[in-house]
Amino acid sequence: MSLADMMESQFRADVRFRGAAYLQSGRVSISHITPDDVYAVVRDGAEHQIHLHRTEEAMEMSCSSVAGTKRPPTTKYVWATILLIDEQGYMTGTPKAGHIPPFIAETVSSLDDAWDYEEGDDDPYFPPINISKKSSKTAQTATQVEPRKLNEWQLKLRALRDRLRIRDVTIETKPSSYEITYQIDVIDSWRTGHLMLQIVECQRRSTGGWGKIKPLKLKAGGLESLPEADDRAILAHLLGGIQDRSGTQTIAGSTLNQHLPHRFHMTHSLTSALLPRMCSTGRLRLLFDDGKMSDPITFSEDVEPWELSLTMEPSAGGSEAKQAQWQIKPILIREEETLSINDVELIVEGGWVVRDRSIEPLEDFEVYEWIRSYRNHELPTFPEAEGKDVIQELMTLPSVPRLELTDKWEIEQKHIVPKPRLKLFTPSLKGKMPRDRIQADLEFVYDDILVRGSTHSWAIPLPEEQSCIVRDAKQEQAFWVELQSLGIQRIDDRGGKKHDVMVPLRELTTILRSLFESGWEILSDDKPFRQPGEVAFRVESGIDWFDVTGEVDYGTARVSVPVLLSALARGDRTVTLSDGSIGFVPEEWKERFGVLLSMADTEEDTLRFSNSQAALVDALLSTQDNVDYDARFSEWREKLANFNGVKQVRETKEFKGELRDYQREGLGWLKFLEEFQFGGCLADDMGLGKTVQILAFLAQRYHSKEIHDPTLIVVPKSLLFNWQREITKFTPQLKALEYSGTSRSALRSQFGKHDIILMTYATLRRDIMSLKETQFDCIVLDEAQAIKNPGSQIAKATRLLNGRQRLALSGTPIENHLGDMWSIFEFLNPGLLGRSSVFKSLSSETDTSKLTEAVAGGLKPFVLRRTKEKVAADLPDRVEETLYCELSNSEQKLYDELRDHYRQSIFSMVDEQGMGKTKMHVLEALLRLRQAACHPALLDRGKIDESSTKIDVLVDHLKELMAEGHKTLVFSQFTSLLAIVKNHLDKNDIPYAYLDGSTKNRDEVVTKFQDDPKTPVFLISLKAGGLGLNLTAAGYVFLLDPWWNPAVEAQAIDRAHRVGQTKNVFAYRLIARGTIEEKIAELQQNKRKLADAILSENSSLLKSLTAADLQMLFS
Repeated sequence: MSLADMMESQFRADVRFRGAAYLQSGRVSISHITPDDVYAVVRDGAEHQIHLHRTEEAMEMSCSSVAGTKRPPTTKYVWATILLIDEQGYMTGTPKAGHIPPFIAETVSSLDDAWDYEEGDDDPYFPPINISKKSSKTAQTATQVEPRKLNEWQLKLRALRDRLRIRDVTIETKPSSYEITYQIDVIDSWRTGHLMLQIVECQRRSTGGWGKIKPLKLKAGGLESLPEADDRAILAHLLGGIQDRSGTQTIAGSTLNQHLPHRFHMTHSLTSALLPRMCSTGRLRLLFDDGKMSDPITFSEDVEPWELSLTMEPSAGGSEAKQAQWQIKPILIREEETLSINDVELIVEGGWVVRDRSIEPLEDFEVYEWIRSYRNHELPTFPEAEGKDVIQELMTLPSVPRLELTDKWEIEQKHIVPKPRLKLFTPSLKGKMPRDRIQADLEFVYDDILVRGSTHSWAIPLPEEQSCIVRDAKQEQAFWVELQSLGIQRIDDRGGKKHDVMVPLRELTTILRSLFESGWEILSDDKPFRQPGEVAFRVESGIDWFDVTGEVDYGTARVSVPVLLSALARGDRTVTLSDGSIGFVPEEWKERFGVLLSMADTEEDTLRFSNSQAALVDALLSTQDNVDYDARFSEWREKLANFNGVKQVRETKEFKGELRDYQREGLGWLKFLEEFQFGGCLADDMGLGKTVQILAFLAQRYHSKEIHDPTLIVVPKSLLFNWQREITKFTPQLKALEYSGTSRSALRSQFGKHDIILMTYATLRRDIMSLKETQFDCIVLDEAQAIKNPGSQIAKATRLLNGRQRLALSGTPIENHLGDMWSIFEFLNPGLLGRSSVFKSLSSETDTSKLTEAVAGGLKPFVLRRTKEKVAADLPDRVEETLYCELSNSEQKLYDELRDHYRQSIFSMVDEQGMGKTKMHVLEALLRLRQAACHPALLDRGKIDESSTKIDVLVDHLKELMAEGHKTLVFSQFTSLLAIVKNHLDKNDIPYAYLDGSTKNRDEVVTKFQDDPKTPVFLISLKAGGLGLNLTAAGYVFLLDPWWNPAVEAQAIDRAHRVGQTKNVFAYRLIARGTIEEKIAELQQNKRKLADAILSENSSLLKSLTAADLQMLFS
């Protein structure tokens, strides 16, 4: 059975007959063959591209003659190709139902070699195979010829060539000898007053001349095939955009198989946008009533517009015997030049003038009807004696054009400077307007006469005074420019019923303030729009609370601050005043006063606060000019102002150690909190001894108290042994109990016999229902950033604890965003920062630089932060450096393949599902890329013995440091990478200690590294060893892989760079160049800014990872 026999049933008899005729006349040639694909060309005046693709079960067919249509590909051209395949023996076997054998692949012959190096072939795809000399016998033996093996680059190029071939045979194309012409239909344009455009096409004949001009016949799927870029852009603009090939719908709702329109009614805005480009093609022409076309039309740029004017002149039909007759006649005037309507080829309403093969602008003052009446000979004539009556009648018309009158009939023309007015409209809930903008009208006020800004009348008639007010076009244009400079979009709707402008809501506050300052009048739904004046606050104290009241002056009315802030919370930007006018509520007030509202209990027009919030409220009100405090609150302010005067407090004799001066200041601050019964966060730099300061405070607190409730200290599991060791070392008189183990419930009865209870966050979370009834003296949270998420179970558990004094320790209490502050301070001083949802919305939506500054000032009494540079001058400076590693060729190839794979899959998923739903896939991709940048064995365990660039760099440095007698810490997030490092250290005889989350004897491992001179290297998991360890024996730190959060890396480095260190500390980050690690390093710069937010003099915030960040990471 031949291929034709098997596929005969799919083709009609007449199609098979014509296809056979093409084969017999030699019009079929095969361009290229692979085992699975045949590409051919059939010529019948045009070239038709054929592509046949075989699978094991079926044959897939494509033909350019039906591309972009719904017609099947079973054409005469495809049948001719099938017959040629059978005739020339291009099948390797016998086709049968359910099985199609491969084609005979094209061999690499001398002809191919020549083609590889010669690009002069006219065929844009492949060199034709010479079939004229191929005999049947040759075809039969072709299967026995073993093709020469192609080089890898040849295979890839030919695969690309095949894919291009598949693409091109499915796209409808227009020949290069093809031209589009744009015609302005003069007759229809005069009739309608609008520019009527039609588009025609013609094709060059083989003789060199042009064929017959026909209306444009273009399917929606073929717009991109037009040879000229200008034509593609113009048609796309006319039709509303380029089609989306992914669906069935395309331009203006058409399907790919439908023909596009070729005649268009052009609006003024559309002509303004497209006329210059159509003229630049040299193919825009006038079409006259006799079917002839003009020469190409040009577009006159940077010329003053013609103005439509009315004049009065004697009528040509007047009789000398009778009283002279006069007529009103429209003319065009530009400066000193006058143009008769009869001397132009076309005038378009709104407007354009076409004359001398040039298009020029026209200002018709929206009275184009005068031109239409003139051309239809419908304008009246009148006796000279009735001229004044005619003028008076003209003054009653809705719109008056420019008047050019003789002295006998000239009327008074008044010139007045207009005042601008912006009239805003509240959008309807049922309307289709976007929610991010509102509509408005521009009005000009001429002596109490309102003129709509979008109208184009030349003057405002005053019939009773026989005069008119000439509109100040230059000043009106200046007002338009002012609006547009503020980001307001003008709606070009000449003669329409739309509003004049669209105002962006996001910029409304800035826009209105600017307009108010420029003297604009602003209305909202016909009601006066008032600007807020001075804000006055009053603070009055109660027993354990104080009230804040505030009012805003709106001229004749006053509004309370809570009412205004409630309006902002609802998304309103206005309030209705008592006199019915509208009060403007600036958007920045959400930042300026929103924190006050979020922290308070609102009672009608009053904001109520607790005494613990006094410092924060005072800081927020300190930026206001008009605040009245009562006597009691003034005393509070004075006490809080003396906070900076806290003095050093010496440690008790029972404390087994000596505090540094800054640590004694910290002890004094803790006593200050104790006196005022405030909670506080000790946020000293990592390594400055926060644990020691807390123990000194507890030693002093319990110095004279024999009977007291225990202090609960909650710590990460990795820090339990460190706290036990520090308690034993500095406060041996305090009894400590570790609350842990499966039988820990029995230990609760022993709490009263101990001074300190140690437990982990995990234990607290599990046992909170039993622990919440226990009365503790102090509650201390170490590494308090563990509760930064207020909705987490551990954060909720800490808030249920019952203690007299609450303290938090954290070197980085703000790791990600301002909202982290709320959870920590809700534990320390409940209610201090108000409701979590409001505080978070303010910190994420407003300009947080000012908010950060205000909150930092208010939290100053409750936060103590000292940096190493300021308080520990004897602590050796640390030096941080980045070592960039160039990946080997094999490593780079692996990384690039992985990156390209994830870039394609991830961005496709993000486009389809959004960032939220693809989070896990993004995290997986980022993890794999980071692993590929470190060592191939992280992706393929079989490669564990192979080296990598990073391992080589590390081992070389460790050898040198070991020879010089230095000790080194090596951190990684991946324990699997540390296992690889161990393998290579063993090979190089480098001794080491090892610590990760599974290590049981942590204290023993740490002691070995600290004290054993024969253990020069300490391999540590970043998360297991990043907190609480004192590793001052090390002078060098290596971070094998970067982490998103620079605070985590800083904590790791601070294991060596801390109090007690006598050596310089050198920290090296190993970064694989050109990989995601470089991108992480860039993101870390933003994280560092965040880590200092609130707690440093220069505050700023980290913004969340965005789609743009992903683009950078995968670039």
